[in-house]
Amino acid sequence: MEIIAPAKRRDLAASSDVRHWKEVIGKSWKAAAASILQVSKDLYDAKTALSKVDRGLWSDLQNQLHDENIISKSIQKKLVPIGMNYNNLIDFGDALPPRYNAIYHLAKLPRPTLEKLAKSNKLTPDLEDKEVAALIESKSGKSQNNSNTPTASIPILRVVQTGKRISPASKETLINSIETIMKISGYDVILSSEGNKLFEDYE
Repeated sequence: MEIIAPAKRRDLAASSDVRHWKEVIGKSWKAAAASILQVSKDLYDAKTALSKVDRGLWSDLQNQLHDENIISKSIQKKLVPIGMNYNNLIDFGDALPPRYNAIYHLAKLPRPTLEKLAKSNKLTPDLEDKEVAALIESKSGKSQNNSNTPTASIPILRVVQTGKRISPASKETLINSIETIMKISGYDVILSSEGNKLFEDYE
């Protein structure tokens, strides 16, 4: 008859305890979303800091992260906007799906909308990508019903240069109550009826 040491008995008990594994896996799963938020913030902070010195330094970092198989450029383009909205998203960290693509789309929503979704239990870690898309679409759909709302008082929040000279011509406006994106030759101007910074897609 084999005599099992107390420590080993505890290990065996833990290995067969469903609650134990649920807690271990649950913590890891929630930590994944927190890690995505932190990496995104680090990228955004790096972009902000390096671009103040020389925009070429940010390009160098992007290339090195890509070439050394750390983070591809396509993923960086989604993580940077998440990092820009870190302060809005961090309070909902436990409710976010632990996938950068899902968080990227949720980052488009203003804080009041995220709060409503969290309070109504519609924002949960098990959201599938199609469910996230449906949430975004439903919010946009409601806002389109109010497309006749006057927008003259909407403030300009952020201008993103795309490398071309600005021109007063070639304006195209998409208006809804969540956000307004006005395209002016060479620039993307993001506006908000609530006066809140919403979302910016970095090149």
